[in-house]
Amino acid sequence: MRDFSFSFRPLKLWLPCWVDFRLQRRDKDRQILEQVTVVINARSKYREELGIARLIQKDQRKLPGCEFMVAPLVTEGEAIEDGFDSLYQMTEWFYHQYGVRPQIEPLYKYTLEWVCT
Repeated sequence: MRDFSFSFRPLKLWLPCWVDFRLQRRDKDRQILEQVTVVINARSKYREELGIARLIQKDQRKLPGCEFMVAPLVTEGEAIEDGFDSLYQMTEWFYHQYGVRPQIEPLYKYTLEWVCT
């Protein structure tokens, strides 16, 4: 079972079902109904496993400024649902974190639900 990792504990993890945006994985992308281990600080000695979640929906999206990709734009509501204050803040975070990757690679909106905690 693969990890679905966070560097901090976002408030959305207290919900029974939550949304997270991620870039496509370089090895093998996640599939619907795949179960993942949700962890905090995956590559540190402070690693904490929170439980197992199931991917129930996967939708392709694009950020503003990515004109050539055929996918719906991320909405302001989706950015806020993911834990950002605004779509602008989400866009800035992705470009700061990943450089040009959000412009040339798919962005996926994952909807997950807890299986066991």
